[in-house]
Amino acid sequence: MVTISSKYIYRFALFLFILSLMAMLFSSCGGSHWGTRAGVDVVWGPGGPRVQPELSVGLYNGGRW
Repeated sequence: MVTISSKYIYRFALFLFILSLMAMLFSSCGGSHWGTRAGVDVVWGPGGPRVQPELSVGLYNGGRW
């Protein structure tokens, strides 16, 4: 007779839990898209204006227009 250790049962249960979380994550992010933006920011300081580059990358789940 084959007996299964409780350690393996816990590992299998954890694996199934993580797998189900990943499935929910991927299904909820199915309509998402990447949004990128690049530009410059003018920052006013005590020595006068400075120009700083600005880059941003985001994951958006809203509608596209």
